[in-house]
Amino acid sequence: MAISAGGDPSVTTGGTAVTALAAGHRTGGGWIQNPASASTNLGINEIGTASGTTSAGNTTFILPGQTYQLAPSGNAVSVISSDSAHAFSGYGFQ
Repeated sequence: MAISAGGDPSVTTGGTAVTALAAGHRTGGGWIQNPASASTNLGINEIGTASGTTSAGNTTFILPGQTYQLAPSGNAVSVISSDSAHAFSGYGFQ
């Protein structure tokens, strides 16, 4: 399931989390990528709502150009960034 079909393809408002993959769309795992052209880090939370600006609790931040591997789960995936219109890509396997 591609990001565009299971959630938002960008963080539209800096500091506000969005659902990258809806619940049930990564039962076989998956990945989220922060594009190399990004100017800020991207936070990813596989359990709840992503928050903050640095890795803490259940939110992990990746640098521009990095890819984060998602564990197989029925949970939704949330992402956050400090800048608005922050694009990202990814895929959920079912």
